[in-house]
Amino acid sequence: MRLAATVVACALLTLALPVRSYGDTPAIDPAAAQRAIAERQRLCEADNGKLWGVSLCGPFLFVDPATRQVVGNYPNAALPAGVIPANTAFPLGDGYVTMVMWPITDDPIARNILLMHESWHRIQRQIGLPPAEGNNDHLDTFDGRYWMLLEWRALARAATLSGSARRAAVLDALGFAAQRHQLIRGSGIAEANLLRNEGLAEDTGVALSTAPRDRMVRVVEELARYRGAPSLVRSFAYGAGPAYGAFLDLYRPGWRRTLNGHSDLYALLAAALHTEPSAATATKSVAAYDDGSLRTAEQQRETRRVARLAALRATYIDGPVLRIPLRGANFGFNPNAVVPFPGFGNVYTPFNATGWFGHLDAPGGALVTSDYSTFIVPAPKDATTLSGSGWKLTPASTCTLEAAERAGDFTVHCPAT
Repeated sequence: MRLAATVVACALLTLALPVRSYGDTPAIDPAAAQRAIAERQRLCEADNGKLWGVSLCGPFLFVDPATRQVVGNYPNAALPAGVIPANTAFPLGDGYVTMVMWPITDDPIARNILLMHESWHRIQRQIGLPPAEGNNDHLDTFDGRYWMLLEWRALARAATLSGSARRAAVLDALGFAAQRHQLIRGSGIAEANLLRNEGLAEDTGVALSTAPRDRMVRVVEELARYRGAPSLVRSFAYGAGPAYGAFLDLYRPGWRRTLNGHSDLYALLAAALHTEPSAATATKSVAAYDDGSLRTAEQQRETRRVARLAALRATYIDGPVLRIPLRGANFGFNPNAVVPFPGFGNVYTPFNATGWFGHLDAPGGALVTSDYSTFIVPAPKDATTLSGSGWKLTPASTCTLEAAERAGDFTVHCPAT
């Protein structure tokens, strides 16, 4: 199916797949979905391409993860086989479709931010900003988190100030970031990559769903919201993106049209302020943002993290496991609950994957190796058992479990693959 790069009218709303029912109640409330789609259309039409030079209107669907039922704004909307339900954009024909999982929040502000965030992912390749990732495991360590949280305190303070006081707080934030990047080799590039992806998406959501007079209020709210996430490894971009976007709008209007696939928001903001962030200066500013309680709390968290890593090693490395090669499989996870496992990969909780082997649903989590070649869950009791601690496997036709090379381990074998 080819999707024209034009605005698709909400009148084309369709129910495409069989529905899960409780009595006569569909998995997705058609009326509620239609209202949300209409609101998304209103927001993107109000923007009319001004923010990015390209309209964010276009093919869109809600999907119920359990049933794969969809409600979309284009004819015969459906979720293609092999596409895992997620908040993302998936390719179809010569373009992309925005997908958002149902149910959605009742909070109209959070809902509109999400809808426009995901709509940006549909057009990001078109504007020369392809998806980018970075290994930000350092943001689960003491140095990574401490200097990030100081940076966020400075950004939040800047959002409440004006004039020279605001500028000074922004400079403090950039200094704290510089200190982190100096302490942790490669962290600046890794963070810039994810900020250019999820950070710009979240900034788009905030900018297009917030009145200009409330923009800085929303910046503070976003920082507070993601500060409490279980992990900053991915969620940092969601929290920081709107802040950097708002300050760049203030100090360097038109900055979005200068971006490319290598742009660094930290460097852009520093250049806009005609400054070179100094790690040495940053250390002198710490007392203005931390009375010592933040450092103590993060040191205590680091102690708990070390203990957690020992438990993860016992579960995914030393103990018996089921290892399944990814080999092009699609997988989904909660970006706010990624646990870095240095030297081995990341543990995603919950985790689900679909591919050559069938479908794995792992609400208890799974380890994905650093090279993204394999995912690992605790071993089942034997080769005939298709479930284990926190997971269940629905194998593809002809696929079975078989013993792996290490005693007690298993893998999936499919004669035709």
